[in-house]
Amino acid sequence: MQFKFLQAIIVSFFILGQALALKLPSALVATDFVQDNLNNEALLLLDIRKTAAYEAGHIQGAINSPYGPWRVSRDGVVGLLPDKDYVQGLIQKAGIDKNKAVVVIFANGKGSDFGSAARVYWTLKTAGLSNIAILNGGLKAWQQKGLKLYTTSVKPSPSNYKITQFNEQYLVNIQAVQAASLDKKKLLLDARPKNQYEGYAKHPKSKVGGTIGDAKNFSQFEVFDKQGQILDKAKLQAKLADFKLDSQEEIISFCNTGHWAATNWFVLSEVLQKDKVKLYDGSMVEWTSQKGLQTSNSKNRLQLWLHDISN
Repeated sequence: MQFKFLQAIIVSFFILGQALALKLPSALVATDFVQDNLNNEALLLLDIRKTAAYEAGHIQGAINSPYGPWRVSRDGVVGLLPDKDYVQGLIQKAGIDKNKAVVVIFANGKGSDFGSAARVYWTLKTAGLSNIAILNGGLKAWQQKGLKLYTTSVKPSPSNYKITQFNEQYLVNIQAVQAASLDKKKLLLDARPKNQYEGYAKHPKSKVGGTIGDAKNFSQFEVFDKQGQILDKAKLQAKLADFKLDSQEEIISFCNTGHWAATNWFVLSEVLQKDKVKLYDGSMVEWTSQKGLQTSNSKNRLQLWLHDISN
């Protein structure tokens, strides 16, 4: 009798564990998936909006971890990946561990907003986590369905997640970018708008305009539909066909500070599942801060003046 009772308890715990375990279906999840799993304790909603916006209304159970601290400045270069211990602290504070299914929530207030979610996703993956996704369409999609928001802040229990080392499969430093810029078998993909790629505009922190070496341009704004959701695979593949992605030995995504570039990295690596796609977090701000590195499409004052008066 006692054996059967213990056996029933073990089976019950196993069934409960199975019910709580949650494997995310893809790197992008829809509002319906989140709604269906709100009461699953394995689901962790990571709301990366500013605290004031989070407190004004968020999805049930969501934890607030604002985007700002997920990037740091070093030596005048903004938007860099923090060191391992710092990222580990952010992850632990949010209660994230390998038993959680993490869905990143962003506002979707404008086209560049997705980059914040993609950048946090990239950081989590670089830190060794894999059961992660982004809510397609962000909080905007949730609200458009008329789904309820809550104002009570959620205080997570800290985790003890440890990062042994960053996964270099997804990141690249300035030395590797310099080598890649001289290698015709590797593709440097500039995620910025055309006017920045062509050198007619630049980030305030960049020393000069233009782009890196022979980089090609694919603006991250090309990957969204009118609602700010990521296009389906067929449409993305059609837009990117000219880049012959499958023939590239490596693809390096960059922009100004690794924000827009995170969108292109996410689309290529996680949605289209291309191999050897890396993000250069330092991007143009770091690249142009170093002497002797090649930039293309840079414009002098006369060229900029002639462009301005003709537009």
